[in-house]
Amino acid sequence: MRSSAVVLLALLTACGFQLRGTTVATNVESAHVEAVGRVRIESDLRRALEQAGVVMNDDRAAAQVSIALLDEESQRRTLSVTERVRTAEYELTRSVRYRVTGRGDEVLLDERTISASRVYVIDRDNLVASDQESQLLDRELGADLVAQIVRSLDATTRTPR
Repeated sequence: MRSSAVVLLALLTACGFQLRGTTVATNVESAHVEAVGRVRIESDLRRALEQAGVVMNDDRAAAQVSIALLDEESQRRTLSVTERVRTAEYELTRSVRYRVTGRGDEVLLDERTISASRVYVIDRDNLVASDQESQLLDRELGADLVAQIVRSLDATTRTPR
């Protein structure tokens, strides 16, 4: 049984499989990130870019690209209710508006909004766990938004072969 698990792992690794949440690669060499509005993912985006090998630059003019985080919104809405008209499921949604410019204020990506959402079930017998799940999902949503920005940055700055 153990040898088959090793073989399966080797096959998954060989085909390029990566677990979700691993670092995202990009071809950007240096970046400047600024939060213009109220945005919670700024530090997470900086960290993800640094992990991808991007040099973070405080000087906007010296950076290859500048990412302006314009606004972030979080919403929670009821998806279903119990027979006692209590919330049974919530949907969490986070969205971010951003814009990417290059050197000389060349617009690489016009202002755009990205979003991510998750659904979770309320456990009335364990409200603390439900609250912790909500917080965990909120962090995952932030990570999803960061990954979307890095992927769009990579796609925008990729040079054709």
